[in-house]
Amino acid sequence: MKYFMKRVGAFLEDSLGLNQMTAEFKKFATMHCTYNLFQGLVSVYITTLLMRVSGDGDIVKWYNMLNFLFTGIMMILAVFVMRKKNTNLVTRIGIMGFIVLYTTLLFTMNSADKMMPVFGILTGFSNGFYWLTYSTYVSAFTLDSRRDVALAFIGFVNGIITLTMPALSGFVIEQIGGFLGYTVVFGLSFGIAVVTILLSLRLPKHVVPAEKKETNTYYRRALKKIVLDPCWRCGMSTEMIRGVREGTFNFLLNILLFETVKSETLMGFNTLLTGVGTIISFWVVGRISRPSNRIKLMFTATTVLLVAALLLVWGMSPELIIAFAFLNAFFNTFIVNPSSSIFFLLIQKKAEPNAREEYFSIKEVFLNFGRILGIFILLAFPKEQMGYVIAVIVLTLTQFITVGLGRHTTKLLAKADEEALSDNAESAQA
Repeated sequence: MKYFMKRVGAFLEDSLGLNQMTAEFKKFATMHCTYNLFQGLVSVYITTLLMRVSGDGDIVKWYNMLNFLFTGIMMILAVFVMRKKNTNLVTRIGIMGFIVLYTTLLFTMNSADKMMPVFGILTGFSNGFYWLTYSTYVSAFTLDSRRDVALAFIGFVNGIITLTMPALSGFVIEQIGGFLGYTVVFGLSFGIAVVTILLSLRLPKHVVPAEKKETNTYYRRALKKIVLDPCWRCGMSTEMIRGVREGTFNFLLNILLFETVKSETLMGFNTLLTGVGTIISFWVVGRISRPSNRIKLMFTATTVLLVAALLLVWGMSPELIIAFAFLNAFFNTFIVNPSSSIFFLLIQKKAEPNAREEYFSIKEVFLNFGRILGIFILLAFPKEQMGYVIAVIVLTLTQFITVGLGRHTTKLLAKADEEALSDNAESAQA
């Protein structure tokens, strides 16, 4: 039996690429999985709670707009905290922000619509601090040749969590009924968030040796580089345009489904199916994605999603929305993963080692600006079936721009490498 379990463990390590990962990355991935666990329990149901209390789907759009705005702002602030203190503290501040959010939700559910701005700001605050350290740890603990596998593993595990947690939460909410069901789910998330903080203590305080730690910030230098260097301009633009679709699709399909059939259980079932799509997708991406085929994968996925969006013209029944959500969950990974890997490569090749967090935070500002722009595009269309269909098609079309910009960024990076090699050869001859 012991031998059998060892063989199973070795098979899983090989299949998921864990045998290529460092011990530090595995510690980080464990902590991040518990983060996804408490987020998976409640993230969907914050939006359903807001819609149930207010009776208006637009409240979710404004909630997400505040979330995206403050995520960008708080990430810039988080860099200052990281410089003065340490990376691990910034992680814990982000998780503590979510604990404050869930505590606030527990005591203010009856007036959730009036508290929406507070929820949006708290979510943005927490996301800004947490996701800065996510980018920092992934960049520090992975190499470009293994980064697609690392991101795929994180996404694979997150897919399993997405597969089970929202469905369980929806079932609990409907079985218990009323606000008590929401209270139980938010209470569970509170407990798991505390466990996540404890796991974060296992991570190193700094991703560089303490004696080399910077206490200053370099935003002026980073912004100058972004303005003057075409690699940086193109890379930041890629992230911004990617955000146009990504931000709205985080909640749009759930709004459409909930407005069609007001059922938390069906929302959970939809999230379960999208979790299946995500799991399969991340496993496939981890097996086939390489630096050489990232752009091809992005283009193929965008084309498939556009064709699927065009099919919505024939109707938006709950079954069709769920089917489209499944396809979106599967193929969106083929856009997000390669795009993220390209930006990590840009950081690796072009960012000064003591200013990487500045570039990550500025990237987040560009990404969230794109997400907010996507919400404004969505608000510009009528709140009726054909209006939503056209919005979905327009938002999907923008991703061809993401593909083009990603391709250009990759070419510029390759050209910079060639020029560096040529300069080195000339120096050696001299």
